[in-house]
Amino acid sequence: MSATCEPAGPEQDRCTIAGISTSKTAFVTDEIMLKHKCHVSHPESPDRLIRILQVFEEQGIFADENLLKVEARAGTDDEIDTVHDPDHRAYIDSLHTLSKAQIRKQADRWDSVYFCKDSHESARVAVGSCVVVTEAVCAGRVKNAIAVVRPPGHHAEAHCCMGFSLYNNVAVAAKIARQRCGANRVLIVDWDVHHGNGTQNMFLEDPNVLYISIHRWEHGKGFYPTGDAGAPTTVGSGAGAGFSVNIGWNQGHNAVGDTEYLLAFSNVIMPIAMDFNPDLVFVSAGFDAARGDPLGGCDVTPEGYARMTHMLCGLAEGRVIMALEGGYNTTSISYSFAACARVLLGHPPPPFSEPLRRPHAGALRDIATTIDAHAAYWTLLLPVQLPANTDEAEDIAARVDTMNLADEDGATAAPARPQVGRRVTRAMRAGQSPEAEGGGGEAVCQSAPSRQHRRTHKSKSPNTAAALGPPTATATTDTNDTVIPTTSTLCNEQPSDNDTSVGVAMPPSEPRESTSVSPSPSSTNSGMEPKAVAELSAKWYNERSPYAGQFKMLPIDASPVEPPNESNECIWMVRYKVAPDTGAVYDRRFHFSPLPKAQPDSDGTSQQFCCTSMSSWLPENPPVTGPSPDVHIETTMTDAEKMDWMPQKSTLPAS
Repeated sequence: MSATCEPAGPEQDRCTIAGISTSKTAFVTDEIMLKHKCHVSHPESPDRLIRILQVFEEQGIFADENLLKVEARAGTDDEIDTVHDPDHRAYIDSLHTLSKAQIRKQADRWDSVYFCKDSHESARVAVGSCVVVTEAVCAGRVKNAIAVVRPPGHHAEAHCCMGFSLYNNVAVAAKIARQRCGANRVLIVDWDVHHGNGTQNMFLEDPNVLYISIHRWEHGKGFYPTGDAGAPTTVGSGAGAGFSVNIGWNQGHNAVGDTEYLLAFSNVIMPIAMDFNPDLVFVSAGFDAARGDPLGGCDVTPEGYARMTHMLCGLAEGRVIMALEGGYNTTSISYSFAACARVLLGHPPPPFSEPLRRPHAGALRDIATTIDAHAAYWTLLLPVQLPANTDEAEDIAARVDTMNLADEDGATAAPARPQVGRRVTRAMRAGQSPEAEGGGGEAVCQSAPSRQHRRTHKSKSPNTAAALGPPTATATTDTNDTVIPTTSTLCNEQPSDNDTSVGVAMPPSEPRESTSVSPSPSSTNSGMEPKAVAELSAKWYNERSPYAGQFKMLPIDASPVEPPNESNECIWMVRYKVAPDTGAVYDRRFHFSPLPKAQPDSDGTSQQFCCTSMSSWLPENPPVTGPSPDVHIETTMTDAEKMDWMPQKSTLPAS
């Protein structure tokens, strides 16, 4: 579309939040933001924007009748200075006067930042673009907005650059919304996989700006940015106590995805947001928690992002402004952002392309930790309680109506809320039942109902809270019949060995002992020695798997899963740890094939083998990082490469 909104003039500086009488979505970007580029290969590159725009075009987003393109502009000094020190702005502006060598030397002063001669211009336009769409939304000219901007901003502090960020784009726009656009209460939801330390610190004492971040934290030690800023116990200070909310994942690579994020939204983010009742919602939309991102190590799909966007559209009469932050797999960010854009344009979220798995038990503890830290501040925030037994959980599930994410008027329904007390959370951490904390009671780790036995209904009830009794272990479905967990137990049932699509067992508070895998008597006819299998598996993992260079496999033991087939191929289960240590033990299937043209020994009793692929981690042990369960990972090798790669000979009767 060629129509544009006029830039805000002086008479609009004193506007108030206007009622929404349009379904238009503002869209802003500018090629000036492509000029910020590193002199060497870097994940935060102009290709990110280019690919997003290509996918938007391919999916017809630019042709949508509700899209209204808005003219970008540079942020002014006064706008930038609302959250940044003037000296910081002057420093960024001065960079273009330096030589290339001097610019690179300046970048070395900061934490994970690069500069070029055009960085100051790109950064200003990123800020100004977010301000322009904020003014348009607050004035009622559009309902919501999309800002495809770079460089990202949520790591930038008031006085310094860091984490690829020069200016804090969303923070500036939020401050402008408060100061001159009539927004009394502003919500910022930051779903970038890295904690937005800069945004949080800028509003740490402000009770009118609620900052909620969902990110990998790894106890402040194993993921950028390190420290306690992203800890669930960091809740704000002074008048802003309770207005900084951190959901920090501590489960390592590829442990959290759609299931865990939807649980965090329905149990933490949406209840707090509804209690806060914002006038305006910003999304710091980093897509580095997306499946396939090289830095994030999470597994959120475009469908998951679309569902989270849809929930947020039920707040602030739909005034949602989504601004790009991180995300470094150009395919992942493009399709994820496009899915969100379609929701903002009024389309329903797409169905999930695969069943949602059972939630990671450790992630549930992370959610419970945040709930416990904020239960004193928010009346709608209540901790998850475990069902006393399986029958009770079944009965609760049977009484829960389907949660439609939008009612007939298009507003997002409130998520179902458990009705329980704070002591449950403490009991969960102690491994007790709620009754045990006060004496007596059953053990906490009861089996939850399996996926097959969960019952859902197709009622149009917009709010299922009334259907929930005090204990809650429920699943709901959306309009596409996809199972969505709303609350869950911390102790899942143990699924069968051949069921890798659902279920993860709650790990104990300490890493379990590295016990050996005893081969099954019925499957030992493979003939390969467990020690040799473990060594071959480790070599393949450390040299050719997707985890090579990130983790080193340390095998513990191995046992055969399937005897050799007619081609003399076989499968073994290998138990192992990794370095750096994640505190977990993993079980994974490795596939072995005979080496090409390998000759039997002189006695004709042995044959050489090599590891060719791995797949299907066992359900009680999530993978360290990389692909989803049941994805078969293979390495293409020529016959010569197989022969050269083989480090030793393993014995197996020749066929």
